[in-house]
Amino acid sequence: MKKIIRLISLLLTLALLCSTITSCDGGTNGSSSTNNGETSGNTNDGTNPSLPSYGWEVGKRCIPTDLELVLGGGTVNITDYAGKIVVINFWGTWCGPCRSELPHFSEVADEYSDSVVILTVHSNYSIANAPAYVEENYSDSKMIFAKDDSAESYYSVLNPGEGAYPITMVLDKDGVITYKVIGAISKATLVAEINKAK
Repeated sequence: MKKIIRLISLLLTLALLCSTITSCDGGTNGSSSTNNGETSGNTNDGTNPSLPSYGWEVGKRCIPTDLELVLGGGTVNITDYAGKIVVINFWGTWCGPCRSELPHFSEVADEYSDSVVILTVHSNYSIANAPAYVEENYSDSKMIFAKDDSAESYYSVLNPGEGAYPITMVLDKDGVITYKVIGAISKATLVAEINKAK
């Protein structure tokens, strides 16, 4: 009789332990874990099970984060623009190719403002130069200028192992990365990739 009671007690303890472990893991449905750009296996938020998990590669949903604006205070997040094409451009005032392509990005931001958002994210390096540069050159632009000066930079999350600027990413209306390139691109290429993402 004692053996049966011990067996039942052991089974109840195992059942309770399994239940506790399941409730502590966050259920993985609806959770996303980012650690230096790495994502857990199933990071779909549950609102649309057909969407891919979060990541930094083409075909993955872009990992979101809050970024401070270069001018005027406040923050911006790609999730603020659900339903629009989002272009993320990592740049710096110290980067010649970055500066040379920004006018094209600004033109696209103006021409496609109803359906496309251009989010430029300035490098943590020389971030102090960004406000004056943006004010002088793009005060009337529809581009959104953010800064990448958080403890875990957005650049390193979305471009692990890279060290080059500029980098451009195009996200479709669901936030899925459809295009990613290192180096300056032309306006024609940018427009073509935006059209592919629609």
